[in-house]
Amino acid sequence: MLRTPADERLFDFYARSQPKFVDFATGIVKSWARADLIADLSVSPNGALVLVETVHRPYSHVTAWDRFPRRIEILDLRAAQVGEVADLPCRNPSRSEGPFRTAGCPLAPTAPATLVWTEALDGEIWV
Repeated sequence: MLRTPADERLFDFYARSQPKFVDFATGIVKSWARADLIADLSVSPNGALVLVETVHRPYSHVTAWDRFPRRIEILDLRAAQVGEVADLPCRNPSRSEGPFRTAGCPLAPTAPATLVWTEALDGEIWV
């Protein structure tokens, strides 16, 4: 858990990653999008869109990083934003937050440009 502003700066530094595209035929590696605190990244079945989940401030000092605020966006292959799916607040363990947190937001492999959004309805399930 983060306890001090110095911990937050270290988290920003060590959790930041730079997505890359690799052409396996030529071995060419290209940076894609900006470096960010990426929690999850998945490419659509047709390869045209990328679902990106990032962590952002304000961080909590009472819970682990996987409960920090999240932004879920859809980007194209040029890293331009196609849409914002959600901007979710921090989930602190000290209080019931209600059914706002996704239990998953995968790209559906059987339907073009389709997301599956699932929420816990009891407000107590942490996924």
